[in-house]
Amino acid sequence: MMDRRELFAGVFLSSAIGIFVGGITGYVPASLSQVFSTLAAVQATLLSIIVAIYVLASQLISDRYSPRVLEFEAGDSNFAVIVSVFGLSILIDVISMTFYESIGEDTAISSIVLFTSISFATLSFLTLFLVQDEMVGRAQPDRIAKLIEKSITWDSLSKKIRSDDLSRPFYNQFETTREAVKSSDLQNSRVVTKALTDSIKTVFETALSRSDDTTAASILILSLGVVDELERIGELAIDRADRQMVDNVANCLADIAQNAIDNDFERLATNSVSSLHQMSTRIIPDMLGDTLAKSTWIRYDDILTSASEKDIGRTIGMTTNAISLLVSDFSEDFKPFSPHGTTVVDVLVRILLDGWIVYVKNHGTTVPMSEIGYGDPKYMSADLLEYEHSFNHFEDGFQSVSSSIFKMRGKGTVERTFTLKIEQTILSKLEELAIESAKIENFDLTYHFTMVLIFIGISIGTESAHVNLDSSVRKVMSENTIGENAVNSVFSELRKFPNQNGPSPIFYTSFDSVDYFDNPTLFLDDLMKLEIQLYN
Repeated sequence: MMDRRELFAGVFLSSAIGIFVGGITGYVPASLSQVFSTLAAVQATLLSIIVAIYVLASQLISDRYSPRVLEFEAGDSNFAVIVSVFGLSILIDVISMTFYESIGEDTAISSIVLFTSISFATLSFLTLFLVQDEMVGRAQPDRIAKLIEKSITWDSLSKKIRSDDLSRPFYNQFETTREAVKSSDLQNSRVVTKALTDSIKTVFETALSRSDDTTAASILILSLGVVDELERIGELAIDRADRQMVDNVANCLADIAQNAIDNDFERLATNSVSSLHQMSTRIIPDMLGDTLAKSTWIRYDDILTSASEKDIGRTIGMTTNAISLLVSDFSEDFKPFSPHGTTVVDVLVRILLDGWIVYVKNHGTTVPMSEIGYGDPKYMSADLLEYEHSFNHFEDGFQSVSSSIFKMRGKGTVERTFTLKIEQTILSKLEELAIESAKIENFDLTYHFTMVLIFIGISIGTESAHVNLDSSVRKVMSENTIGENAVNSVFSELRKFPNQNGPSPIFYTSFDSVDYFDNPTLFLDDLMKLEIQLYN
């Protein structure tokens, strides 16, 4: 776009050329008045054509995107420059023609006026080069994308904050993007969506990092509005079944969640995860296991790790709930996630348990015995995210995930190698949890995780699982005295199985496909074998 300085420079240069050439040459044609009239008529005709083209282009861009695009496009338009130059040139011609008689026979003045008019006419004709970009390229996706990038800035957002305007920010840009996504031009949709999500990510990274006590509330409200708008665009992208657009929106939401965690905006982080989950549930029923859904949950790893480090309870609750529900959905129609035999469920289980490990490392010393293995499982929803300790969110998620996996194994429709891989993942992560608990010298936690480790390891029922279990329990025992005492206590408690004084029901409900409930002797025999291996 031509700025004011360029416009003033053009006007000044045209005036200078007219005065210089007119003063030097002194040339005056016989019919000077007719020259002015012709110049004015030609320029007026061209201007009317330009205005007509502009109106037509405005209608085209409104139909292709949204009428709202005209609102934030106006500041980037050359139309005002073109009209101003043509208008000024025509005005000079009309004034010169009107006052020609008063100029009289003064050849020098007549020549200066003539060449000044010609210079301005030339300038106006040169601005026609702007028309090509202004009219022909006006509705092109690259230009719309640049307009969006230029209009979504920290400066524009900070103005809303200073003016206490808490209406949804950048609504025109979101509306334009929505219409672009709905259009039949897929490339156009992708370009515009990427421009929007990249700009939003940058602006709110700045906003959250610069927040203080006076602006935090306003930034939160504005950010929540943006998250809602992104979710709506994500749903449209899902309807188009375009992975690139889904990835852009999902990554933008994940980045907002990550920045919200880093800057202590718990509600914003939780809502961002909720939007990601809503997107994934919109995909999963029809495209189970398809890569279209991957970007909506793969970033749970970073989000849950960061939330666990800072113990942001509601975000942990929303993320663990989202993971457990996804595992339940995926287990309904189990598919390999990669040629290496890794599965979506395996990845999700790793994300959940890795987050739990991070939580135990950072906050395990503050978890009281009363919060461990509390029993009654809850399948959490958005309005049930309040626990005194985030540890309980992980317990809920783990119990739900375990139940889904063993139900999946019980169907008999899934290759045992896949479920075994997931079960081995669970064992290895439970080993880490028990060892980390011993390191922080929390006996109750060490006992808890060792109990689950041994119970699940025996319940899997395969020779390889028992070998791995033996190795895992030995590592817990060798960590320190806490680990050794916890293992001894677990064996003492499990020998009581399945009496009422045995392990908490939290372990039973997750493994209802195992034969040990019908034949406790089988479990005790395997337990004894493990104990003999360890102590002999």
